Amino acid sequence: MAMAYMGGGIGLIASSQSFGFLPTGVFRYILAVLLIIYGLFRGFRAYQRYRDGE
Repeated sequence: MAMAYMGGGIGLIASSQSFGFLPTGVFRYILAVLLIIYGLFRGFRAYQRYRDGE
């Protein structure tokens, strides 16, 4: 799931705005950065759980 969130954020930044259903402007980049940060957080938590043996 962490990779999906990060991929979604990168995809949101990289995609064109021609589809019309994705957010536009500054909100688009804020949402993309939040998705990437949340993906990194989820990945870090998954790594911690893996390392602790749970």
